[in-house]
Amino acid sequence: MSDKPEQQQPEATDGPATDSPATDSPAAASTPVADPSAKPEVKPAAASAAQPASAKSGGSGVAVLALLVALAGAGAGGWSAWQELQRQRTQADAPKVDPALVAAEQGLQQQQQALSELESKLLQAVEQMPSAAGLSEQKAALAEVQASQQQFDQRLATLLDRSRQDWRLAEGEHLVRLASLRLASLRDAQGAQALLIAADDILREQDDPAAYAAREQLAKSVEALRMLPKIDRTGLFLQLSALRDHVFSLKPLPSDYDAEAEPPLLSAREGDPEWKQWLSKLSAYVRIDVAAEESIRPLLAGESLEQVQLALSLTLQQAQWSVFNGDPKVYQDALKQAEQIVARYFPLEHGEVRNVQERFKELAAQPVDVPLPSIADTLVAYQLYLAQRERKDLLLTPVEAAAAPAASGEAE
Repeated sequence: MSDKPEQQQPEATDGPATDSPATDSPAAASTPVADPSAKPEVKPAAASAAQPASAKSGGSGVAVLALLVALAGAGAGGWSAWQELQRQRTQADAPKVDPALVAAEQGLQQQQQALSELESKLLQAVEQMPSAAGLSEQKAALAEVQASQQQFDQRLATLLDRSRQDWRLAEGEHLVRLASLRLASLRDAQGAQALLIAADDILREQDDPAAYAAREQLAKSVEALRMLPKIDRTGLFLQLSALRDHVFSLKPLPSDYDAEAEPPLLSAREGDPEWKQWLSKLSAYVRIDVAAEESIRPLLAGESLEQVQLALSLTLQQAQWSVFNGDPKVYQDALKQAEQIVARYFPLEHGEVRNVQERFKELAAQPVDVPLPSIADTLVAYQLYLAQRERKDLLLTPVEAAAAPAASGEAE
């Protein structure tokens, strides 16, 4: 009896004496090691009973916490697995959608939306449309505007046509004035005739019976100019200019003789006296030519020849001026004076001088002026026609203005 308590006492003291966790393992509890040399430690019973109770309560708390965490993880995993299963079931149960069908549905929705917008706009337009009375008023106003526009177009066309005709008639009057001035200043019958024919063509384009008197006067003036002899004033002027240039090539009378060509009349020899030698030298500078049947003409030196040529050129220029001015007296006097200058200072035995003289006579025989008719009556008749036409336009303007309201009333 006394041996059993001694064996159980070391088991109670060995358990709580160790501080490391290895003492809790079953091996340590099952295989206690007894140290025979160690003295047994005796503790109170209350302390030995309290230590095993705290160790048991700590281990159970950790186990409960671990169990709760495990349960929470298992519940979360089960929940997620259940959700995935539900999603797969939903996708498996849902029908397959065609992309073309989806696009067609979207297009249909857009068309329906556009159709609704058009319907709303159409409703607004219908609401804004005027009534039947308003439409009738607008039609009447439109008809009135169209009638006014038509009248305006007709009036504008008439004014433009009249303006064009007025310009042409004013041009014809100007042509008649030019013809009159050409006859008065230049005495150009052919140029005046061409201008009058152009003015008559303008009146012919008008096709107006009121222009009969003006055209009659134009025809009379044109025929009077046609009956005049033709005078080529330009050609005569050019002929005189060419003759004036040719005059400068005329050679005057010889003033000295060439000693080699003709020896002196009094020749001296080496043995002759001195006075005879001087007389022989003087005979080379002095020429005595006495002929009873010919008149003695002065011999021209260099400066005198230029003066004679200048006087002859001025005389021919005066004849040219008289050609364009139609002055026959001045023309005849100028040519006669030129003929006298040539006969006085140039030798008539030269053929060139004789040809110039004959040419002067031929030009003097040509007419430079003819009596020209007057076209003042033609200009007056043309101006009277223009005044009559203008007076007619002034009388027609009030009638057209009065007819415009009547035409607008008929259009209404």
